Amino acid sequence: MSKFDIYETVTNLIVERFEAGVIPWHMPWKTASAIPRNLVSKKPYRGFNFWYLLNFGFERPYFLTFKQVKDLGGKIKKGSSSFMIVF
Repeated sequence: MSKFDIYETVTNLIVERFEAGVIPWHMPWKTASAIPRNLVSKKPYRGFNFWYLLNFGFERPYFLTFKQVKDLGGKIKKGSSSFMIVF
């Protein structure tokens, strides 16, 4: 089993966005000036997480962890996808 390499992971995420036709450092102005943030804590994401989540162009860029959804009494739909956040 190999060790988790955050640099390799981040590089792979950037390459995936390139392959999807997204230029990661272009600001997606269609986000209605909403900054990606955690819905519960209201804290905005910073650094790589800010850039990574912003380049998907979500209309409402509010995010929750799996545990936060469970604590709020919610459920995750089968087949839903997630986004990795770098700590």
